[in-house]
Amino acid sequence: MVDTRVRVAHLMADSNESGAVTVDLRITLSSRSVVADLINNSIEHYVITPKHKRPIKVVIRGLPIIIDKSETMQELTNLDYSVFKVVQLTRFRTKQLMPLFQAQLNHTENIENIYNETHLGLFIVSIEKYANESIVPQCHNCQLFHHSSDTCFFLSRCVKCAQQPKTSDCPPEDFIENPVCANCHKNHPAPYRGCEKFPKIKPKSGPNKISATAIHQPTVSPAPSTTQGKSYAQAAS
Repeated sequence: MVDTRVRVAHLMADSNESGAVTVDLRITLSSRSVVADLINNSIEHYVITPKHKRPIKVVIRGLPIIIDKSETMQELTNLDYSVFKVVQLTRFRTKQLMPLFQAQLNHTENIENIYNETHLGLFIVSIEKYANESIVPQCHNCQLFHHSSDTCFFLSRCVKCAQQPKTSDCPPEDFIENPVCANCHKNHPAPYRGCEKFPKIKPKSGPNKISATAIHQPTVSPAPSTTQGKSYAQAAS
């Protein structure tokens, strides 16, 4: 029996062990017509947007933790940037909000100026590139990997119980005693990095950037070093 799920991609890739199909739209019909046919025939699929068409992601530092995301989006719009989305970053384990915001900006002629901006409204800010090479993207809609929910046309699956209702519609809202992974069907939530289905990638070496891993980790001051039983302050005096 042929798997009717189709993954529509702009880059050619081998079919995986599940039998899912990859379509290279560089050598086929236009992407709009292909996607329209898939939707009209109720075929589950997701679309991988080419890198040069994806929004530019930046990290904004200096905004208060309580500021509303819509205000940040409006301030960026006032500076003539085309804003796709603004999200507030959270700590990886506790999900506690941090005073860090990720802005996704569409490609415009002035996009490179974003790194020179020092003010958003009344606040002094610094804006830097957002790099997430060490994190595999996971869809918040279907819980599969390597794509986002913005271009996902798979059925929704809860991140906690793997059932079809969306995560936001799954009771209880905050805690489930016996979670079920939507990918391996074992006893853990879908984003668990120890999952046998979680993709393993090698981090890329390069110039220092703000990585998603670093952003989500709390800052810990190093303990004072010692020299032959003396503290650092004593050794330096």
